[in-house]
Amino acid sequence: MATRLRKTRKFRGGRNHGWGQIGQHRASGHKGGLGRSGMHKHHFIKMLLEDPNHFGHDSTHPPHPYLVKKWISVRDLDAFFTKFGKQEGGKKVIDVTELGKK
Repeated sequence: MATRLRKTRKFRGGRNHGWGQIGQHRASGHKGGLGRSGMHKHHFIKMLLEDPNHFGHDSTHPPHPYLVKKWISVRDLDAFFTKFGKQEGGKKVIDVTELGKK
């Protein structure tokens, strides 16, 4: 649509562009901020009622002990080729999906 035909052209010079009293249709001004802002200030009661564990932290979690490496370093490709590789048409080929790697 051409700019000259848009509805906002009619509202230029008008104070509120059809949104009534001042402050309506602002982004987040009338809500006290976006998202979780103000949880320790003006939204404190809401935080206490709806999210009492908002502050503080959980204990530390160690990394998973059974983590299995599913990747191969480029530096280790020669070693993998000697174990699992084969020559096909003058090229060195390693089928990593067969080994369970990515």
